[in-house]
Amino acid sequence: MDQILGIVTKYTDKRHEDDFIDRLNFQYTSYVFAFSALVIGYNTYFGTAITCWTPAEFKKGWVEYTRDYCLIENTYYIPIEDPDMPPETYREEKELTYYQWVQFILVFLAFLFYLPYLYWSTVNWWSGLQVKAVVNAACKLDKTDVKNDKIKLKK
Repeated sequence: MDQILGIVTKYTDKRHEDDFIDRLNFQYTSYVFAFSALVIGYNTYFGTAITCWTPAEFKKGWVEYTRDYCLIENTYYIPIEDPDMPPETYREEKELTYYQWVQFILVFLAFLFYLPYLYWSTVNWWSGLQVKAVVNAACKLDKTDVKNDKIKLKK
């Protein structure tokens, strides 16, 4: 339990080298994209990813096979108001190809939003200058009047 609390407090502690906008960019936005990708991926692989029209005489196995086929192959949209099946050339022009890749794009976006922070942390570590430690030390300094300190030093 202490390990979990340590991890949570590590991410919720006030940090002084970044502000809310930085955290919004690298942390919160990445979490939202990653969470969305998990929800969509779970629905795709463990739930009902797509609903396709199937004949009433299809058994459960055939319906599942049809859904898998519809997910893998590109599908097209036919409005409810249009009762006729469009010709094959029209169907190929109106294919929907985006829905299979949404969760992968969201994971990629989460990585892209986290990448600048990762780069900054790595370069900071390689340089030997720990910006976080310097900023934390500066924040802990006593907020006294600088003129009074100079006068005391001269005496």
